[in-house]
Amino acid sequence: NKGSKPAGDVIVTDPIPEHMDYVDGSASSDGTRLTFSADGGKTFATKDKLVVKAEDGSSRAAKADEITHIRWQFEKPLAPGESRSVEFRARVE
Repeated sequence: NKGSKPAGDVIVTDPIPEHMDYVDGSASSDGTRLTFSADGGKTFATKDKLVVKAEDGSSRAAKADEITHIRWQFEKPLAPGESRSVEFRARVE
């Protein structure tokens, strides 16, 4: 936070790079609310509630290789001068 006041409501949204798959369980989550998207970043949910439509129209749990975006929402404001980092791993398809 380069500002002179606390930065609240900080959200970082990161797309999984093209031709890469998210490595399940690799996203950091310390001090953040971690959510995922499997629809190009249109909607987000926790990993245990992330679903996709199957070919027959039913819903099923999303697989790690179907995740398109990861979102971190910081639970506490960042103080002036404070920095934080988020990370995840991905593997080449």
